[in-house]
Amino acid sequence: MQKKKHILVASSLTTALLFNVLTPTMAMHDASNSAKRNDVIESLYELDKSMEAAEGLSEAELAKKVFNSLTPEAQQKFVDFMVKQSETGDSSLLDYHQEVIGKVEKVNNKMEKMPNKTALKADPLDILSTKLDRLKLPRPVYYSFMAVGGGIAAAAADGPLPIGDIIGVLIAVGAGAVVGYYWDEIEPKFDEIIEAFQDSFTAMADEIVEAFNYLYAKGIIYYYDIPKRLLNDKGDGVDLGQFDKRIDGKTRENEKTGWSIQKDRGNKPHGGSAWKLRDSKGNRKATLDDTGKILRE
Repeated sequence: MQKKKHILVASSLTTALLFNVLTPTMAMHDASNSAKRNDVIESLYELDKSMEAAEGLSEAELAKKVFNSLTPEAQQKFVDFMVKQSETGDSSLLDYHQEVIGKVEKVNNKMEKMPNKTALKADPLDILSTKLDRLKLPRPVYYSFMAVGGGIAAAAADGPLPIGDIIGVLIAVGAGAVVGYYWDEIEPKFDEIIEAFQDSFTAMADEIVEAFNYLYAKGIIYYYDIPKRLLNDKGDGVDLGQFDKRIDGKTRENEKTGWSIQKDRGNKPHGGSAWKLRDSKGNRKATLDDTGKILRE
């Protein structure tokens, strides 16, 4: 496992939270927007030091980190769901929890009788569990995302959460370390993971997409060491104006870094893709839209 893979998502999450927390202030002080945004971007390259404490943890220790980072309310909601799920015949999540965290004590040695499911609105965690289970994620990742779901459900008790609060839950839960640890398995299924959360928390589906897309972009920026001078003000992509040397009809280069962008003219460009971002050696690092925002690797 490479160190950068281990910490990239946690670092990205924290940076994303900082950005969203600062956004209202930025709107009120336009003159300081650029400086504050640059401070946020800069923090992305410094956060690896603060994440080194997570290095070398075992699978069980990572899972404990996730659960212990939940608020008491979120812990209770998560445990209640695992117990309820086990009573309907699927004990895999509870078994894993008891294996790595410890035995769950039932209140008065018995659980409250389950009400008729058809009479109730679908539990977001039921939906999330079903959809994530289909993705065949590594157990710690599945557990981590379910803990995130519990955290979102608890935090959204009084209503849908804004983007910054969703990212805040991800950070508070500590899921970033687990996700980063299994980045190779996670990355190809990232869109499906987002869809699982969207379908589970429909009232904040748009906010979930934005939060996860921002996270993904920041992860790529960090993982591939995209030069800071190339980044846009938001830090979610590159400034196309930095590539001012025309190589040919479809390629432009930034002379100082050697990085380049090439028009995406494949047979089937999709998902809004407009440019390919390449490093100084010509290796493709990211796909960009027509504004320079990172869409995917």
